[in-house]
Amino acid sequence: MTSLRIMTYNIQTGHGHDHAINLNRAASLINDCKPDLVALQEIDCKAERSSFDDQAAILAQLTNMNHFFAPATNRYGGDYGNAILSRFPIQSPTYHQLNQVSDRESRNLAAITISPSPDTSIRLLATHLDHIPEDETDRITQTHHIINIIQQLEDTPTILAGDFNAIPGSTPLQILSPYFDNPSLTHDNNPPTLTWPAQAPIMRLDYILTSKPHPWTCTKLQIIPDAIASDHFPVIADLTLGNPD
Repeated sequence: MTSLRIMTYNIQTGHGHDHAINLNRAASLINDCKPDLVALQEIDCKAERSSFDDQAAILAQLTNMNHFFAPATNRYGGDYGNAILSRFPIQSPTYHQLNQVSDRESRNLAAITISPSPDTSIRLLATHLDHIPEDETDRITQTHHIINIIQQLEDTPTILAGDFNAIPGSTPLQILSPYFDNPSLTHDNNPPTLTWPAQAPIMRLDYILTSKPHPWTCTKLQIIPDAIASDHFPVIADLTLGNPD
């Protein structure tokens, strides 16, 4: 059996409630939680608004983790997108630009594989779906594209994590449900919890999902109620892969 702690965290490019960019706060929170894998959203790379920093590389250095950055679009003279941090060596890093109908901000799906043991491979997919609340069209299109991508990949135990900008029961979550379990709904001791906005949460937008039919078990799910470092709460899932003896 393999046990992993997974985190998803939209860091809002390090912009905290005080409107200051401070990656140390996000890094400190990550270090306190001790995840094995982190899906990060709203990451800048060499953008003017964030002092031309390579934010994924800085967070990797501050947390002593490996990193992979997946640019989704250009902003403020640099790149902007998703990133993954890993305590394990990163294998086969890649990303896919997701289909959409509108001309709004481009989105992508970042993917890596890790081998926590010689006989175990696990894939992490990280994403950040369209954010317009009154129009699900792009989120639905992007979710269907994610399923199409997954169906073309090898049958590897997979975790899908990120800011879906979708509430429980919405169409994007329904599209994913035949392919992924949602620990927030299946783990009895952890009902769905609100994650946004951090100052006064009213919605659950951030998720960690596990692939069917692989033998995943969620032993603990928690939301970290930090209202300073970002406008989202991070979500953490303690997952075990494998059937009990």
